Amino acid sequence: MGLIDLTRRVVEKKLDDAAKAHAPKAERVDVGLPFGARIGSLFEVPRTQIALLTGSLLTLPKSAQMPIVAASRVRLDGADDIALFRLYTDTGLDRSGAGASYLQVLCAQGNVDEIRDLAYYQFLDRTFPITDEEQAPFRGEGFGLGQTDFEMGDEQLANIPQVAPQLAALLGGADSLRFVRDTPGGDYVKPFQAEETRMDDPIGEEGMQKRQSFMPYVRALADGKQERLLISFDNVLSMDGKPTRAAYVDYLVGLALDRSKVKVF
Repeated sequence: MGLIDLTRRVVEKKLDDAAKAHAPKAERVDVGLPFGARIGSLFEVPRTQIALLTGSLLTLPKSAQMPIVAASRVRLDGADDIALFRLYTDTGLDRSGAGASYLQVLCAQGNVDEIRDLAYYQFLDRTFPITDEEQAPFRGEGFGLGQTDFEMGDEQLANIPQVAPQLAALLGGADSLRFVRDTPGGDYVKPFQAEETRMDDPIGEEGMQKRQSFMPYVRALADGKQERLLISFDNVLSMDGKPTRAAYVDYLVGLALDRSKVKVF
């Protein structure tokens, strides 16, 4: 390499370094979240509360402290007085949501400190209704999702890896677990309609956007505590800003938490 070429490369590198040093840094968009959380914060799970449950579908988290890897805002149609957030400790396989877990926080609109409901959820199962006939029960057409009761059958439970080993004990001779709708109303209530926007990095370059039709259910455990079941029919709109199409039904098991026992730092 000649002296002139060497000098030119040194000058170019210095110019590149100077440009990088003065380039504007991307602003973080993971702001305004409950508990002052940001992507990278730690969520302390009340493991003792989960460990003491009797006959629950929840599994004990491996660690008491888990990093928040993503955060989302769920905008409920026609609900301008509340704000729903999800602080993800896992976004699942390939960030698809299959295997996800999160802290769900319901707040007053414009005031994340006014928390109205708090729950920890874990992914249980995913099914893929393909035809219009298969999807109809989840779209809010007067039957299916939104009815008073939901029965999770033994075949579905047997296909859930963390549930299968304890299936006989869970069912106690029955062929399903019965959940009741956790929303007041008659025999049928139309599922909540919403759009979830999830950011998977602090500057919002990665993430997922989807439409949702969901309904919460509950069942009483042997110790008197309540276990939640969230059933959500999701239509994916985009992934990392690129149009993407997918439709599935997710089943997530949850537990209501006491705000005083939840720590994010």
